[in-house]
Amino acid sequence: MELITTHMGADFDAFASMIAARRLHPGAVLFFPGSREESLRRMLATELVVFEEVRRKQIDPGGLTRVVLCDTRQPHRLGIVAEWLKRPEVERWV
Repeated sequence: MELITTHMGADFDAFASMIAARRLHPGAVLFFPGSREESLRRMLATELVVFEEVRRKQIDPGGLTRVVLCDTRQPHRLGIVAEWLKRPEVERWV
Protein backbone atom coordinates (compact mmCIF):
# COMPACT_ATOMS: atom_id res chain seq x y z
CA MET A 1 0.00 0.00 0.00
CA GLU A 2 1.19 3.46 -0.89
CA LEU A 3 0.19 6.19 1.58
CA ILE A 4 0.12 10.00 1.27
CA THR A 5 0.06 11.77 4.62
CA THR A 6 0.86 15.01 6.40
CA HIS A 7 1.29 16.35 9.91
CA MET A 8 -1.22 16.29 12.74
CA GLY A 9 -3.37 19.42 12.79
CA ALA A 10 -3.43 19.53 8.99
CA ASP A 11 -4.01 22.94 7.43
CA PHE A 12 -4.79 24.09 3.90
CA ASP A 13 -1.23 23.88 2.58
CA ALA A 14 -0.87 20.36 3.99
CA PHE A 15 -4.13 19.31 2.32
CA ALA A 16 -3.17 20.97 -0.98
CA SER A 17 0.19 19.17 -0.89
CA MET A 18 -1.57 15.87 -0.39
CA ILE A 19 -3.89 16.49 -3.34
CA ALA A 20 -0.90 17.43 -5.54
CA ALA A 21 1.01 14.33 -4.41
CA ARG A 22 -2.00 12.23 -5.38
CA ARG A 23 -1.51 13.40 -8.97
CA LEU A 24 2.08 12.13 -8.86
CA HIS A 25 1.14 8.88 -7.09
CA PRO A 26 -2.28 7.91 -8.49
CA GLY A 27 -2.34 4.54 -6.72
CA ALA A 28 -1.74 6.04 -3.27
CA VAL A 29 -4.36 6.69 -0.62
CA LEU A 30 -4.71 9.79 1.58
CA PHE A 31 -4.39 9.51 5.35
CA PHE A 32 -4.67 12.20 8.02
CA PRO A 33 -2.71 11.02 11.10
CA GLY A 34 -4.53 13.35 13.47
CA SER A 35 -6.89 16.27 13.66
CA ARG A 36 -7.38 18.97 11.06
CA GLU A 37 -7.41 22.71 11.58
CA GLU A 38 -10.89 24.13 12.13
CA SER A 39 -10.86 26.12 8.87
CA LEU A 40 -9.94 23.02 6.87
CA ARG A 41 -12.64 20.98 8.61
CA ARG A 42 -15.25 23.62 7.72
CA MET A 43 -14.16 23.70 4.08
CA LEU A 44 -14.19 19.90 3.79
CA ALA A 45 -17.66 19.78 5.37
CA THR A 46 -19.00 21.78 2.40
CA GLU A 47 -17.97 18.89 0.11
CA LEU A 48 -16.67 21.32 -2.51
CA VAL A 49 -13.60 19.11 -2.74
CA VAL A 50 -14.36 15.42 -3.00
CA PHE A 51 -11.59 12.96 -2.22
CA GLU A 52 -11.13 9.51 -0.77
CA GLU A 53 -9.21 8.91 2.41
CA VAL A 54 -8.50 5.92 4.62
CA ARG A 55 -8.81 5.67 8.37
CA ARG A 56 -6.19 4.20 10.67
CA LYS A 57 -8.09 0.94 11.16
CA GLN A 58 -8.05 0.41 7.38
CA ILE A 59 -4.25 0.46 7.21
CA ASP A 60 -2.11 -2.61 7.67
CA PRO A 61 1.34 -1.22 8.61
CA GLY A 62 2.92 -4.47 7.42
CA GLY A 63 1.51 -3.86 3.96
CA LEU A 64 2.98 -0.37 3.52
CA THR A 65 5.50 -0.06 0.71
CA ARG A 66 5.81 3.72 0.39
CA VAL A 67 4.85 6.75 2.48
CA VAL A 68 4.77 10.16 0.82
CA LEU A 69 5.14 12.92 3.42
CA CYS A 70 3.58 16.29 2.62
CA ASP A 71 4.29 19.60 4.33
CA THR A 72 6.48 18.16 7.08
CA ARG A 73 9.77 16.36 7.71
CA GLN A 74 9.57 16.24 11.48
CA PRO A 75 8.73 12.78 12.85
CA HIS A 76 7.21 14.13 16.07
CA ARG A 77 4.45 15.78 13.98
CA LEU A 78 3.45 12.54 12.22
CA GLY A 79 1.76 10.65 15.04
CA ILE A 80 1.46 6.92 14.33
CA VAL A 81 3.02 7.34 10.88
CA ALA A 82 6.42 7.96 12.54
CA GLU A 83 6.27 4.41 13.91
CA TRP A 84 5.34 2.99 10.52
CA LEU A 85 8.32 4.75 8.92
CA LYS A 86 10.73 2.86 11.18
CA ARG A 87 10.06 -0.32 9.20
CA PRO A 88 12.99 -0.86 6.81
CA GLU A 89 10.79 -2.03 3.92
CA VAL A 90 8.83 1.25 3.81
CA GLU A 91 10.14 3.71 1.23
CA ARG A 92 9.94 7.30 2.44
CA TRP A 93 9.32 10.24 0.07
CA VAL A 94 9.55 13.76 1.41
